[in-house]
Amino acid sequence: MIAGVGILGLTGYYLSQELLVTGSDNQLFHKAFAKVDEDSKVHELLGPNLKAHGESTNQRNVKSRPLATQRFFDQYGREHVVMQFHVDGDLDTAVVKYEVIMNTQTGNYDYRYLLVDTEKHGRHYLINTDVVPKRSGGLFGIKWGKKNDDINHNN
Repeated sequence: MIAGVGILGLTGYYLSQELLVTGSDNQLFHKAFAKVDEDSKVHELLGPNLKAHGESTNQRNVKSRPLATQRFFDQYGREHVVMQFHVDGDLDTAVVKYEVIMNTQTGNYDYRYLLVDTEKHGRHYLINTDVVPKRSGGLFGIKWGKKNDDINHNN
């Protein structure tokens, strides 16, 4: 009797963690697929009827395909989740890749990037917050001489 209650408790805990917690793989997957499904460019590339699934296995059941997920913490203690899944449309198939970072102030996950790689049309970014810093120019990163503002004010 005690073992049955323990197994029921573990099952309830597992289901609540997978279905109700906002940081679970299933929740992140459903939110990312909703963003992909809302994008008109994706529908233009893949077709109107989109279906998402995890990695291909030998099983015929599409719902039992596992999601490719990696979780890690950066030097600031923020959790990163990198995931990929597949989307099939009427016109083409694609692989969706994204990374989210835990925002420690709000407790939510913010997208670093969300992209769709199609077989026929290449890569389409839905979200890309990777900012590449501009080079400062000049020799060894140092600008020599007067600034343009100094030249304009002196004339």
